[in-house]
Amino acid sequence: MAEAAGVSQATVSFVMNGRHLNRITDHTRGLVLRTAKELGYVPSASGRTLKSGRSNVVTCIVPDMRPSEAVEVFKRALSGALANAGYACVFVHPAAGLDVAADLWKYLEPCAVVGLDKLGTEDARRLRDAGTPVVDGLLLPGDEQIIDQHEIGALQMRHLAALGHRQIAYAASDEASEDLVTDQRIAGARDACEKLGLPEPRIVRLGYTPESARDAVIQLTDGAAPASAVAVFGDVLALALLAAARARSVAVPADLAIIGVDDIPLAALSVPPLSTIAMDLSGAAHALAHHLTHLIQTPEVAPPAFHAGALSVIDRQTA
Repeated sequence: MAEAAGVSQATVSFVMNGRHLNRITDHTRGLVLRTAKELGYVPSASGRTLKSGRSNVVTCIVPDMRPSEAVEVFKRALSGALANAGYACVFVHPAAGLDVAADLWKYLEPCAVVGLDKLGTEDARRLRDAGTPVVDGLLLPGDEQIIDQHEIGALQMRHLAALGHRQIAYAASDEASEDLVTDQRIAGARDACEKLGLPEPRIVRLGYTPESARDAVIQLTDGAAPASAVAVFGDVLALALLAAARARSVAVPADLAIIGVDDIPLAALSVPPLSTIAMDLSGAAHALAHHLTHLIQTPEVAPPAFHAGALSVIDRQTA
């Protein structure tokens, strides 16, 4: 392969094993990878693992959360970005009794471990002691958060307030598995209302059923001080509220403005089309992959910081 690409065997080895890539130009790396593809070369994963003591597998630990479009977008983008750098990404949903550190090493021998939630202190220590880079807490506040969840709730409130709404509620998921994200968004909504001089938002909890959405609409629109607008945890719940409002002859947005989060494909197809918050999860995933490749390939050099994905209001017709 080195002869076909017109480079040294060492260069081929560096590229195929993901080592010392800071010394190799993008042109040379692309040339080697194209030549490998043309020749049908597939490196031996077991041989590479035996030589280096670990695989080219990045393991991503996913907490027990309801499956969502947003998480799937992030997973696909991270897998693609890491594949372009020569790594496979394996997603693990820990079951009860899993010893994360020991079992990951036993079955995968990962070159890096990523956690959407925080890994246990002992798990993280054992992995790092073994020389495995760990980047965790990606859904939690901090320098390594991929999306600013607090800002999502605040952005929803600022958008609704700019439209003239003062009695604004927040519709949160009632599933405990989503509290990791829900609590941050509620805090952001409350902080934004305080800064804007608005009443504290009323919190309404609802589940993923028509009956729950109906009850939430009743809570939002009945009483002495009905909400004129509601920021919703996610688009699926926002669409459920939209359907329940229509069934109760509550006009959207005239009687109740609604804004969701995620910008799922169905958001643009609802009647009326759903206003929402879009998250640049693809950009966040690519930045994380770049950060990880530096940690793996040049552990002695401080990796580039990665920033939370951008947020934007998709202003349609429900708010």
